[in-house]
This record gives sequence, C-alpha cells and structure tokens, in this order.
Amino acid sequence: NLFMEFDEEYQNDMDIVEKYKTLVLGMSGNYPLDKLRIIDNVINENGINKNSIILMPDANSVKKLSNEFWIELAQILLDKGYEVYTNVKKKEEKEIKNTKKISETIMKTVALCNKAYLTISLRSGMCDLLSLTDASVIILNTEDYCLKEWDLKKITNRENLYNVVAYRKSEES
Repeated sequence: NLFMEFDEEYQNDMDIVEKYKTLVLGMSGNYPLDKLRIIDNVINENGINKNSIILMPDANSVKKLSNEFWIELAQILLDKGYEVYTNVKKKEEKEIKNTKKISETIMKTVALCNKAYLTISLRSGMCDLLSLTDASVIILNTEDYCLKEWDLKKITNRENLYNVVAYRKSEES
C-alpha cells in the first residue's frame, strides 16, 4: 500500500494536505497550492456560460449514485431555468435525461467547468483538478471516508468548493 510505505517513510509526521501535495500532485517542500492556469479563450462550442450547470455522475473509484437521483437533480435545475449538461467520457456513459452532452479532453472540460455557474460531481480525479481552479464545485462523496480522508476544501482552502456526503438509497427501502 502506497500510503503505508509513505507513512513509514515520513513517520506519520505529515498531515493529509502534505500527503496529497506529495502523492497526488508531486509537490515537495512547503509550497502553497496555486490555482491551475486555465486557458480562458478555450473554444466553447457547447455554449456553456454562467447560467450553465455541469453534472459529472461517473467516477472510477467511488460508488455511483442512482440514475434516478441524477435525473431528478437535473430536472430540478432545468425547472429553475439553468442549462444543464452531463460530462460524458466513456462510450458506456450516457447523458442524463433532458441534459446536453459534453465530451471533451480533460483540460477543456476543466476550462468549461470554470466558465459554468456550477459543477456538481461525484468524487473523482476531475475534482482534484477542479479544486485548483476558480470553478464553483459541489463534490458528492458516497462514502464517509472520502470526505474525511480526501476533503478538497481542507486541502485547497477554497471558498466556492463544497463537499457533501450523498448516500445511496438501499435497495430494501
């Protein structure tokens, strides 16, 4: 386990912020987390603007939320007058009902999220990148440990970054 080796090497003297900087971002020493530089003149053929909300319902390393959750959330946002987009990357991923699909490179997606009013994302590696920008982001954690161990708000000390725990409805209820 990488973290166990890391902890033994540093004798547990490093807090989670320093571990994150070293392991995830490859930074060493006492360097502050600077904002990721975003090319502001990215071609925006999707029309994303400050009335747009981007949903990111897929992630590789955490439990997913139900399609019904995302459909209901999208409909609430649409009813409030927002333009709602779904970030779709893999072939098996589909846009959420009644939303527009975006499927761009990682850095272009980051730039588009920076242009949008808000991004609501299942906790993923994309959240790490977004935490280093000015994008407003709500991060949905499906496990308590994600929030406790990898709280990007604590790591980056950002104003417009929100972490919440969203639990899956059990199949028995």
